[in-house]
Amino acid sequence: EVYTRTFEEIGEFIDNLNLIIRNADYESWLTFLSEEYIRVTADPVYLKDQSEKPLLKQANIQLADLRDYFTHVVVPSRTQATVDEIEFLDENHVKAIAVLRGTRVILYLLERDDSQWKIGVW
Repeated sequence: EVYTRTFEEIGEFIDNLNLIIRNADYESWLTFLSEEYIRVTADPVYLKDQSEKPLLKQANIQLADLRDYFTHVVVPSRTQATVDEIEFLDENHVKAIAVLRGTRVILYLLERDDSQWKIGVW
């Protein structure tokens, strides 16, 4: 029962998130992120490392800030994300998992912040 309820909550969260990403609505996307996610992802060292990934490097894209990360990484890769299963670490930390071509892939690490879910890092 807890799994089913949480799966439904997270499915709704991801559906809303997908709409925001599809619309490239950066400001709304920020409201779906934990403070820790923002801190880690906006770090210049992290952005420099991400800029070295093959797709970005081939396109000669250098990520300068979190908005660049959203535009060049999140929007192209997550607009059609669907959750196939969830995995509880505890009642406030859940992995949202997709199965792509037979392989389980973690879409998001989610954490409950008060009564709402946020994308986190842990």
